[in-house]
Amino acid sequence: MALEDRFAENVRGWREHCNGFGFGVDPRRYTDCDAYRAIVQLGAAALPLIREAYLDEKLIGTHRWDSAVKAIMGTAFEIPKEFLDDPEKAKAYTIGWIDRHLSVRTKTARFTT
Repeated sequence: MALEDRFAENVRGWREHCNGFGFGVDPRRYTDCDAYRAIVQLGAAALPLIREAYLDEKLIGTHRWDSAVKAIMGTAFEIPKEFLDDPEKAKAYTIGWIDRHLSVRTKTARFTT
């Protein structure tokens, strides 16, 4: 199965798991899910797909894409503390971080985990 297909399948599962959660919910509730773990296991190659999913998200904070990026990238990715309680700022920071770490020409990850 192609990366995009595995990603899409697991996003559907993760959305079902997160249905009804708000941004203020303990982040562990978002990430305690097999589909979330499968997304993370895709590694840095999934970052362009995560970026697009985050951009397409209608209700900010319904998914913790920042948590997925952190789980994939470890200490290379940290959201500034002043953004942690503001889902719009967390989203903007995460997307900007991904953009800075992707090749502009190919939109593929230029680093490995």
